[in-house]
Amino acid sequence: MLLPVSTAPDGSPVELYERLPDLGEGDVVASVLPAGASLLELGCGTGRITRQLVRLGYRVTAVDESAEMLALVRGAETVQARIETLELGRRFDAVLGLVHGEMEYEAEGMHWRHSFAMRVFADDAELEAALAEAGLRLERRLDARWFVAVAGD
Repeated sequence: MLLPVSTAPDGSPVELYERLPDLGEGDVVASVLPAGASLLELGCGTGRITRQLVRLGYRVTAVDESAEMLALVRGAETVQARIETLELGRRFDAVLGLVHGEMEYEAEGMHWRHSFAMRVFADDAELEAALAEAGLRLERRLDARWFVAVAGD
């Protein structure tokens, strides 16, 4: 049964994202950043990764377009904005952002379907070219999904 749900401007179902469990992403980030670093999390949603980072002692600025999503974020500075037009006028030790996809979920008798734009890189060469366009370079991969990019030379 499909139920009506609150959705973010990109179609993300708020009630679903509120239920998603922590998957240890904070530990991946902590493996490469010093304690207390400042982080900018783009597309933070309801703060699933934000919670982990705050618990680990990071100073997080959580950005999302959805006021409904941001209302569920705790322990971090929140900024309601579109990522494409974000101008905070300051630097951070690291920036986190997630790719998008199409997902279907069921929980507690409810059903959600969510489609959103995605950019998947065919290989590291394609990723490196996209990072170069943004003035960054690939420093290293942490695993299949996470990588470290730094300011280009």
